[in-house]
Amino acid sequence: MTNGWGAMPSYASQIPVQDRWAIIAYIRALQLSEHATFNDVPTGHPFFQFIEALAASGITAGCGDGTDFCPNAPLTRGQMAVFLSKALGLHWPF
Repeated sequence: MTNGWGAMPSYASQIPVQDRWAIIAYIRALQLSEHATFNDVPTGHPFFQFIEALAASGITAGCGDGTDFCPNAPLTRGQMAVFLSKALGLHWPF
């Protein structure tokens, strides 16, 4: 990719501003889809961003072997305690 840098003319003058923003949004969506943490939560899932935020913050590691999140599985009170403790930064001595 570095060999081709500067080899092509700029297309900025040929692309309307509103189309440039559409291109940026498309590229960002592609970047997110490359980094989806869980196999069962595609980028089009309504809770994708929230689930990714939980994973990126270390609040969840998913279910089973960690390749899935199981978004439709019931949540136990114990699991909720772990989520809340991690999210709120609660620590206790053992």
